[in-house]
Amino acid sequence: MKFSSKPRKLYIALLLCAFASINANADNQTAPAFCEQLKAFSTDLKIDQSRSITFFVRHVDILSYQRVCKQDRAGDRADDKGRAFCNWLSKNSSGEFMAANVTRALSCVTGSTNFFGRATEIEELKGKLTAFEPFQDMPDIIIDFKYSFDVRAKDEENYFTITTRRVKLEED
Repeated sequence: MKFSSKPRKLYIALLLCAFASINANADNQTAPAFCEQLKAFSTDLKIDQSRSITFFVRHVDILSYQRVCKQDRAGDRADDKGRAFCNWLSKNSSGEFMAANVTRALSCVTGSTNFFGRATEIEELKGKLTAFEPFQDMPDIIIDFKYSFDVRAKDEENYFTITTRRVKLEED
């Protein structure tokens, strides 16, 4: 039995909608866990030391993808905190929707529970921000967050980079 192309396209569209609703539910559950992982990634830095990761999704075909996380290495050695954060991202981030990954990270570094407030469909977003004191109990941590995604872009153009650094606080 052969299917015509119209029902097949409808099936794919319905499948993608199902992924979107599953992803929305997953986002509500993983945002606090993302913040915990980001905080763990930010610990144990010396003054003026930093660590950084870049995350993107490589699509194999319409239903298959590979989550890729690379850590910038200081002094040619892998960092356990970076490795742990990358491992967590590879297992717990969205492969279908980079917007969900970016908004989850933006929510963490800005202290918001939902960065855009309401359910939002974002087709394209690019930016860079610096969060000073993103965690109340870590006043000497600064997080630089760079992100770019466009639903029409190539995989490597849809990414986020998180750099966390520890600074010396000025004494009053």
